Amino acid sequence: EKSGQLDDKQLKAILKVAQRQPEMLVSFVIDQLKIDRSSLSKVAKYFLRNINVSRCFRKNPNLRKHFIEQLGLIESPSPEDYKLVLSLYKSCNTVIEKYSSIPNLFNSFKTINRFSTFEVVNIF
Repeated sequence: EKSGQLDDKQLKAILKVAQRQPEMLVSFVIDQLKIDRSSLSKVAKYFLRNINVSRCFRKNPNLRKHFIEQLGLIESPSPEDYKLVLSLYKSCNTVIEKYSSIPNLFNSFKTINRFSTFEVVNIF
């Protein structure tokens, strides 16, 4: 384990404390993406999978806009990143209508060819 990285126990503790304010965790993910655009970190993925992103964005549309913008700028997403982003779009379908960066995602997600059609369809 690298120095400075959070372990699973620490991630769970942070999630429990911040559960009532998920916008803090989304802001953290946005800040992380601004610093490192290469892909979603382990921490970012953990938080995004374990908070109610849809409810968070309904409460704070501006945060939603910034989040979607940062997702569109990911440079080297993994297949796992791609699946997570699509599942977030699915759970927050209003995001697609107002702040669609899906064309950007398809252009920037160079890994799309790694997916079988069945895998992509299963996400939707």
